[in-house]
Amino acid sequence: MRKYWIIPLATAILAACTKDNTIPKESEGLTPITFVSSLATRSTNTALQSTQIAEGVQVGVFVKTAGGYISGGDNACLTADGNGNFTGANLYFPADGSAVSVYAYAPYDTDFSGKDAETVAFSVAADQSTDAGYLASDLLCGAPAGANSFTKDNPTVTLGFAHMLSKLNIKFTDTDSKANLKGATVNILNTLPSTTLKAS
Repeated sequence: MRKYWIIPLATAILAACTKDNTIPKESEGLTPITFVSSLATRSTNTALQSTQIAEGVQVGVFVKTAGGYISGGDNACLTADGNGNFTGANLYFPADGSAVSVYAYAPYDTDFSGKDAETVAFSVAADQSTDAGYLASDLLCGAPAGANSFTKDNPTVTLGFAHMLSKLNIKFTDTDSKANLKGATVNILNTLPSTTLKAS
């Protein structure tokens, strides 16, 4: 008899998208920014959020020009569809043609709003036994590969995400088929249950 437990070392139930990301009327006639994503596979792969951000996971996006955030671009909340695309309020390229740079992270946290270049804490919860708990634990950071500079002439921004935290796979093996492993408890010692991340 073999049982497997997958324990990502980070999670907190974070606030969902609650801020108003509605873009004002002056966006009419501007070019919307299209976001797509990829996700680097962990060395130990699992079906859940292995090669793409899982459907329903909320992502925070920062979009800046040299002069600061574009309208709505300070911790904009988008929702992954599981296929590399996002839903949410549109963000638009500046009317003056300025180039923008883009950074992103997941899962979304309202604490990042209004904290340009400041560090924000990310903590883990002990119970990660559900998919929701696992996904809230899986801290991701994303940025474009190569030059992080985009204009309305190249409106699609591909954000390459990577897992920022370690994951443990623990396997119990019953060599004589007599032991009852149901309800077994594992204590993980000497780990760091929190970290910090810089906004944008």
